[in-house]
Amino acid sequence: MAKINAMTPVKSILLATDFSDHADNALAYALKLAEHLESKLYILHVCRIPSAANSAYPAGYYDAVNMDEIQREADQSMNQLKQDFLSSTAVEYQCVTRPGQPSETIREVAQELAVDLIVMGTRWATGLSEWLGSVTTDVVEKCDYPILAIPSNVEFEPPRKFLLTTNLTKMSSLTALDKIKQLVHRFNAKLDVLYIRPHKKELTTEQLHFQNALENYFADTPHHLHTLVCDDVNEGIHRYLAQHEMDVLTMIPQQRNFIEQLFQASKTRHMLFHTRIPLLAIPN
Repeated sequence: MAKINAMTPVKSILLATDFSDHADNALAYALKLAEHLESKLYILHVCRIPSAANSAYPAGYYDAVNMDEIQREADQSMNQLKQDFLSSTAVEYQCVTRPGQPSETIREVAQELAVDLIVMGTRWATGLSEWLGSVTTDVVEKCDYPILAIPSNVEFEPPRKFLLTTNLTKMSSLTALDKIKQLVHRFNAKLDVLYIRPHKKELTTEQLHFQNALENYFADTPHHLHTLVCDDVNEGIHRYLAQHEMDVLTMIPQQRNFIEQLFQASKTRHMLFHTRIPLLAIPN
């Protein structure tokens, strides 16, 4: 599991690319982010291993022929990417290609390189899996590293306002909060902490204590705690984002299927599709 020490700088970033347009946009974003954070950037492409079970070719065909061709194509695409994006960058970088299944290999490489942050592109579409991309969704749900998902329309600007959603429980560990505080301080930004309170439901004693603990924890950080009354968490976040200009939406998933649960309600499943801001998911 990734170990995040208090206020530790982001020394290395892993950008996962499939050479698509939205991945190229995420790379452009990651390059500027790495420059601002003075981080090393690893650029990873996973050569997806085809499934012979779904093919008319014999089982050994891919091992003997296709993987060599796939690797050559990946190397060509990576060389083109270097020409298009990396020829004049001052950022220290390293390109990596690996065979395997994308989401699993991304997690393995992140652990191997001990990166501090994973950046992945997202595409604009009508469903959650299409919006985040099935690979990005899987990595967000299962990875033990912070992941920054970049919508395809977003260009990098140093973030000035972070929004952190919370349910005001002690499930939010200090390691996760440390990473948020470090980024807010690094960019000289401000932090809004948002709790969506259902109608007719008052804060419990435990939540009041945790609210005070948050105030104390962020005492050295420009921040405001906000409560918005709404019975649907997703709708409440959407409403808040519509009324306040934010640069990064930050969430601390409490369980592995957090993203899936977040979008279960059909009436709110488009909530983040219209925010047009990066989503930072930090493991708890």
